[in-house]
Amino acid sequence: MNRFLKASTTFAIVTCLFAGVSSIALGGPNDVNKNLEVLDGATQSRNLKTVNGSISVGKNATLAGASVVNGMVTVGDKSTIGNIRTVNGDVELGDSVLIRGQVKTVTGNVTAGRKAEFRKGIETVTGSVELNDGTKVASSVETVTGSIQVGPDSVIKSALRTVTGAINVTGPATVDRIENRRGDVNLEKALIRKDVRLRDPKEGKNNLVNEDQPDTVRVGPGTHIKGSIIADRPIKLLVHKDAKIEGSIKGTTAELYGE
Repeated sequence: MNRFLKASTTFAIVTCLFAGVSSIALGGPNDVNKNLEVLDGATQSRNLKTVNGSISVGKNATLAGASVVNGMVTVGDKSTIGNIRTVNGDVELGDSVLIRGQVKTVTGNVTAGRKAEFRKGIETVTGSVELNDGTKVASSVETVTGSIQVGPDSVIKSALRTVTGAINVTGPATVDRIENRRGDVNLEKALIRKDVRLRDPKEGKNNLVNEDQPDTVRVGPGTHIKGSIIADRPIKLLVHKDAKIEGSIKGTTAELYGE
């Protein structure tokens, strides 16, 4: 997505997910009230879809895609899968998993093991995203009311975006840009190629936050921001003496620490 998540975007995500689920009865391996499984080393060239059940993919396996209404999706180490969609369920990915499509949840968390690779983006509504060491994401990672955690040696080629969630990058890691409307931001040994934007929560139709308690944005040691820090709302900005910001600081004043 090219713009920051708004209320209309949230509804679009939910609508898209339910549209995908409504096609369960139209063909392809699927079931209701049953768990579905792809065994270790097996290949399933068609999508698996279930309503009240989970989908489990073993190690070194291949699956075209997975859609679940009430249940989770788990994918074992070194497996490959296409799109993953859940309405009410978590997505748990093992080490060195390749996800060729998008990952979308409504009320589910997304957790990726070490060296997972996402060829497209990750979107959740009320879930959090945890990306462990060496994760690669070719598009954006977005949540509405969940947090985002990025581990060392990871590369996010587009944005990390939340509406009311914290963002935590523990590097060395590379992120294109960062945006949120509410929530703390913590960066350590992170390379941010563009801006860090702390948007006004009153932007648009909704007032999302009581601003009596400003969020903290911490630019920790070893962090390098090539763009600017732009604050459209009150924040507490802490910048370590060993951090570097090439652009300007707009809308707030930095407090230096680490002396």
